[in-house]
Amino acid sequence: MASLLKSIQKSVIQYAKVISQIIKTDVEIIDDELIRIAGTGLYASQIDANVSNEGCISKKVLLSGKRIVVQNPGIDAVCMKCIKKKDCNETFEMATAITLKGATIGVISLVCFNESQKKNILDNYELLEIFIEQIADLISAKTIEEEENRKKILALNLLERSIGLIDEGVIIANGEGQVLESNTTANEILNIEAKSKIALSGFQVIGNSIFGREEFELNINGKTHTVSGNIYKVELENGDIYNIFIFLNPETMREKVREITSTKENIALNHILGKDEKIRSIKQKVRAIASSRSTVLITGESGTGKELFARSIHVESDWKDSPFVAINCSAIPDTLLESELFGYVKGAFSGAHPNGKIGKIEVADGGTLFLDEIGDMPLHLQAKLLRVVEYREVERLGSVKPIKVDIRIIAATNQNLESMIAAKAFRGDLFYRLNVVPINIPPLRNRKDDIEFMVHHFVMEYARLFSKKITAIESDLITLLKKYDWPGNVRELKNCVEYMVNVIGEAKTLTKNLLPDHIQIKNEENLSDLCSLASIEKEHIKLALKQYGYSVEAKNNIAKALDIGVATLYRKIKKYNLNSI
Repeated sequence: MASLLKSIQKSVIQYAKVISQIIKTDVEIIDDELIRIAGTGLYASQIDANVSNEGCISKKVLLSGKRIVVQNPGIDAVCMKCIKKKDCNETFEMATAITLKGATIGVISLVCFNESQKKNILDNYELLEIFIEQIADLISAKTIEEEENRKKILALNLLERSIGLIDEGVIIANGEGQVLESNTTANEILNIEAKSKIALSGFQVIGNSIFGREEFELNINGKTHTVSGNIYKVELENGDIYNIFIFLNPETMREKVREITSTKENIALNHILGKDEKIRSIKQKVRAIASSRSTVLITGESGTGKELFARSIHVESDWKDSPFVAINCSAIPDTLLESELFGYVKGAFSGAHPNGKIGKIEVADGGTLFLDEIGDMPLHLQAKLLRVVEYREVERLGSVKPIKVDIRIIAATNQNLESMIAAKAFRGDLFYRLNVVPINIPPLRNRKDDIEFMVHHFVMEYARLFSKKITAIESDLITLLKKYDWPGNVRELKNCVEYMVNVIGEAKTLTKNLLPDHIQIKNEENLSDLCSLASIEKEHIKLALKQYGYSVEAKNNIAKALDIGVATLYRKIKKYNLNSI
């Protein structure tokens, strides 16, 4: 026979979702047969699962009928099994009994997986404790039709107090569209007064689904608002329907998107290695232009550190706390690059996400957009990017509505764009708009004085990482490293040092014998290319004979030109058998 909670599972699932949205934790509801009736987050895909092998806290609550709070799971455990669970990912759990007529019929568990969720619960513990108790009562009361409406009214009253704790807009409306309750955030977003009579004439889905939130247009008292959120319908046994709408304004939603999609890795100028005059000059230029919004074009061979300089420009700017969004134009197929950059609206093309997608250009709004390998961008996208660069606005695929963006654009390439323009492979008008502030990063072979400094830095870095004790670097090794041309630049040098530190074994001195095979072979080839002095002398006299001739007068002139005696010249001509060529 199905449990009492199983018989009202649809409603229980809705309650779990509402609790999770308001309190910002994962929620699971388990019945007295240890079956998961409802769950959110990690538990959403495990509804109807038997948790008898894992639900030790729920078992305790079912037996005692009392709430259990575990503030440090895996440490403050309730059973030996939990104590042994060393890989526990939970940071907090609160399990509350659902009772009916003195019997425990289920358990509501709030589970936190990070310290932020845990802090939110502890800061508001007393109110949330009451709230969960009321929800537990509400669930149990649903099995008895006579008590259902009273319990739901109590829960809504408590919800009115609870929703004020969160930073998202929450409104509760009845089936006729009359708003019964709204929190402070909702009032600010919708520009309405608290406790005022508000009529909703509709929730219309208009755009993207971003991280599970739909883009809506709300018509409130004749005024239209665009927000991102979700609607949850709660139906009472008497047929009454309530809508709980949880939402954010578009700008706050973008901020949340940026937190997830943009990088937080800060690369300051002092993190970029190099004492060469060329590098010092580039660093000075970066400091000079960092706080402007002018577009920057960084050129240089692969591995020279173009992205490091792009990140340092962002970090040195006044917008360092804003997003830095990077996209590699050569790493994404042409068919996907446009949608990645510009995004698209619902139904823009077949195969797209049914609810649309925000593009990287919009995500970068307020910060920096880094376009790496810009030379690999298809021509048709270059035309669209030109409009972004020139007017700072973007149009999603399938839309004709321009969206303003406040971004700084930094582009980078290892290609010669001017040659590509001549070959009609790159747009000249885009090049000149990108090349406002040009920065060229010199290859490592042109600043070999930096090699020894970099080697010492990388050796310390990898010795610490791999727990190796390296006390010296052979001078012959540095000499060979300086002779090598480093086609892969700083990236190749760093990889080379990482390789040597890996294979050094128990030795404490890095030697030339530890070099990767391809570098050793190249150095041997360079050595074999050296000519003897005799061969150089022979070729030089041979060239002179071709130029002056073989007559006695010509040989006298050759001797003067070479600053040697005539007899010496004749002797060398005989030695190298150059009497005739």
